[in-house]
Amino acid sequence: NRVNQFETRLDYIKSIIGELSIRLRDVRVCCGDWNRVMGAAVTCANLKQTAIFLDIPYTTEADCFVGAYANEDKSLGYVVAKWALEHGDDPAYRIAMCGYEGEYQFPDSWECVAWKAGGYGSGRGGRGDTNRHRERIWFSPHCLKHGFELVNT
Repeated sequence: NRVNQFETRLDYIKSIIGELSIRLRDVRVCCGDWNRVMGAAVTCANLKQTAIFLDIPYTTEADCFVGAYANEDKSLGYVVAKWALEHGDDPAYRIAMCGYEGEYQFPDSWECVAWKAGGYGSGRGGRGDTNRHRERIWFSPHCLKHGFELVNT
């Protein structure tokens, strides 16, 4: 167990933060309006590859409650999925897109990973509890394969 090799929990946390800071040193995190964030200056300008993680508001197919987001545009996901599909075969992009099972149709060349959410809508019965089992992340063909497993605690 990796935790046991440290004298204190604080030493363990410092180690993890140090590793993350090295790994994320050249990462640019963008959050905001889709059209502003996805311009060439932010994505592939002067870069060989860009990883893009898309976690957009749910669409009408998600059967999600109203009021989940400040922006309730339930068609935005379709626009984003279309962009992802148009750029998914480009080796300059490594795209990961979140959504619900049945919400989007990606080709077989995209890896689909199912996972179970916890948090806001889970554990209360009803749609949130059902929908948490529908969570998916689709990875474009140029994403690295590490044999990872999504784990919820």
